Amino acid sequence: MPPPRPRRRRRRAGRQVGGPWAEYRRQAIRLPGPRARAAKACARKGQRPEFGPGARPPGRRRGPMLQAIRDRATGIIAWVIVILISIPFALWGVHEYFGGGGEPVVAEVDGAEITLRAYREALLAERNRLRELLGGRALGEAQEALLRKRVLESLIEDELIAARARDLGLHVGDALLAARIRARPEFQREGRFDRGLYEARLRAAGLSVPGYEALMRRAIASAQLRSAFDRAAVATPAEVEAFLRLQGQQRRLTLVTVPAEAFLDGVEVGEDEVRRYYESHAAEFTEPERVRVAYVDLTLDAVAREIPVDEDALRSLYEEEKARFVAPEERRVAHILIPVPKDAGPEAEAKARAEAEALLARIRRGEDFAALAKERSADPGSAAKGGDLGFVGRGVLDEPLEEAVFALKKPGEVAGPVRTRFGYHIVKLLAVRGGKTKPFEAVRDALAREYRRRQAEARFYELADRLANLAYEQPDSLEPAAKAVGVPVRESGWFSREAGEGIAADPRVRAAAFGEAVLEGDNSDPIELGPDRVVVLRLLERRPARRKPLAEVEGTIRERLRRAKAGERAAAAAERLLEAVAGGADPARAAAGVQGARVEGPRWVGRGGGGWPPAVVRRGFQLPRPAAGRAVADRVPLAGGDQAVVVLHAVRDGDPSKADEAERRGVAEAIARARGEAALRAALATWRERAEVEVFESVVAEAER
Repeated sequence: MPPPRPRRRRRRAGRQVGGPWAEYRRQAIRLPGPRARAAKACARKGQRPEFGPGARPPGRRRGPMLQAIRDRATGIIAWVIVILISIPFALWGVHEYFGGGGEPVVAEVDGAEITLRAYREALLAERNRLRELLGGRALGEAQEALLRKRVLESLIEDELIAARARDLGLHVGDALLAARIRARPEFQREGRFDRGLYEARLRAAGLSVPGYEALMRRAIASAQLRSAFDRAAVATPAEVEAFLRLQGQQRRLTLVTVPAEAFLDGVEVGEDEVRRYYESHAAEFTEPERVRVAYVDLTLDAVAREIPVDEDALRSLYEEEKARFVAPEERRVAHILIPVPKDAGPEAEAKARAEAEALLARIRRGEDFAALAKERSADPGSAAKGGDLGFVGRGVLDEPLEEAVFALKKPGEVAGPVRTRFGYHIVKLLAVRGGKTKPFEAVRDALAREYRRRQAEARFYELADRLANLAYEQPDSLEPAAKAVGVPVRESGWFSREAGEGIAADPRVRAAAFGEAVLEGDNSDPIELGPDRVVVLRLLERRPARRKPLAEVEGTIRERLRRAKAGERAAAAAERLLEAVAGGADPARAAAGVQGARVEGPRWVGRGGGGWPPAVVRRGFQLPRPAAGRAVADRVPLAGGDQAVVVLHAVRDGDPSKADEAERRGVAEAIARARGEAALRAALATWRERAEVEVFESVVAEAER
C-alpha cells in the first residue's frame, strides 16, 4: 500500500461538482498532450481552460497593449481586426483552434497525417485479434515490437492506397455507402439499422456523421482498388495442374527421433556454470513491477438490467414500429433449367429458348412439373427433387428469377422462360409463408430488451459523467463514486505493465494503472473501453521490480543446463546417424545403435503430416527427389533438445484428374489472389519510393505509455 502523502487534488470550497467544470474535464480527457494537462490544471483551480469560446489561460491578464486595442477597436479599425482574425479561421477552420488541433501525429504520407489516436486504435484492435487467436494469452515483448511495426506499416500502406484511389478518381456513390453502413451490426437493433443508435455510437467514438461517412467512402474506394489487383490476376490451366500435382503430392518418409532425455544420465552442471548463466540472463530472472488496483466498471448492459419495463411503453413502441415485426415473405419454388453456355451464339440461344417454351407448353397442358424437372433440368442440385429449391426470400435468387417468382399470385402457378446468367428457367410456385405481422406477445421480450437499452443509453452517459465527476472530486476513494452509480468496487489480481488478466488484460487499463496520478494515489481519469463501457481505478498495492535471488532459481537453471548438454549429445548422435544413412545404411538398422532412438516408417505422408511434427514434415517435403534406390536425409532439431532424422525414399505426385470443377476453381482463385497480392505489394513498394513518408518515432513510442 502506498504511504500517505499530501493530495494534489483538493476540492475548493463552494465549487460545483457538475456544471461547466465537468465539461472542461471531459474535454480535457479527450485532448492530447499539453492541452490536456493545461485544461485539467484549469479545472482543478476553478478557472476557464485555454480552449473553447471565451477561454484564456489561467491567471493570465490582458497586457496594456491588448487593452488599448480593445478600448479603441471601433469603426473601421474593428472591422480590419475582425477580417485579419477571420483569415486563419477560413483557411484552417475553427476546429483547428477549438478542440481538434494539435493532435499528435505518428507519421505523415505526402502530407496526410496518421494520428496517434488512429495508431492506438488500430494497435488495440490487432492486439485483441491476436490475443483471441492465442486463446487470451498475452503477447511477448518481441511479438509486441513486431505487432507495433506491422500496424504502423499497414496504416502507411492504407494512406498510399487511399491517395492512389483519389488519383484514379474512384468514386463511392451514396447508395453503396448507405448499404455498407446499414449492414454493419453495431448500428443495428434486432437486425435492422437504427439511425439513433448510429448517431449515438459515432458520438461516443468522438466522430461526426459526415466525418465517419467520409472515412467510409475512403475505405470503400481503397478496398475497390485492392480488389482490382485481385481481379486483374489470373491463373492458367497449366498452373492449376501443377499446383494440384504439388498439393496432392505424397512422400515416402522414415522418421527417427533421438530424445535428449536419453542422454541425461551422467550430465553434470557445475556451480560456476549456474552462476555464469544467472549473471548473463539477469533480465530473465527479474520480476517486473506489479500493481493491484480497485476499480469501478460501468457498462451499458449493467445499467439496462436495472431499468424497469413499462408495459404501456412497450405496446406503444410495438404500434409505432409494427412494420419491423412483419415476418419476411418466403416462397417455396421449383424450377427447370435449360442451360445456355457463356459463349453461346444466337443459334444456341434460340434453341435453348425454344426448348424452354416447349417444356412450358407441356406443363400448361397438364404434364407433371416434377417429372419433367427430373428428366430435363440441368440443375443437379434440384433436378432429383423435382426442381424443388425450398423456401427462398428476396435477395437469394438472380434478380430476373426473383422478379418472376414473387410475381406469381398463388401456389401452382408457373412462369417462364426466364433468362439468367445460367440459361432459361421455368418456375413453379409451390407455397408461400411469412408476410404477416408478429403479435405483440411474440416480440415482447425483444421489445423489452430494446426498451431497456434505449432508456439505459441516456442513463449510462449521465452515470458515466457522475462517475467521472465524483472520482475526480474525491480522489482518495472510489466508494462515493461507486455508490452514486450503483456499481460495486472490485479488485484486480497482480499485473505488470506488459500483461495482466481480467480487467488488466486491456492495455489501456494497464497504461492508466502505471500512470503518474494513479501511482501517486489518486483515482484515474475515466478509461473508455468502448462506447458502452467506462472504468475508473485506483492503486491498492504496488510491488517494485526485483531480481529473483540465485537460490530461488538455481534448480531451474541447473535443469535447463542439464537438458541443453543432453540436447548437444543427442544432436551429435543424430549427426552420426545421418552420416550412416547418407552412406547407404538402412535407417532402422542404423538407429538400432543410437541410445533411445525411435523409428517410424517408412510410410507415405501427405502435406498434412499424419501426426508427425510439422517441422519434420516441412523438411521432408523440402528435400530433393532421391535418385532411384538412394535415399536422402537431413537432421531436424525439435523442442526440448530432441533431434529428428527424416529420410526421403520416394516421391509420388498428386493426380489432377481427381480434382472436381469446384476444387479447380478454388485453386485458380487462390493462385490469382496470391498473384494479385504480390502485384499490390510491388505497387505499394513503388508508391512508397515516390511518396514522402516521415515517421515520428518519439510519438510512436508514446503510444504504449
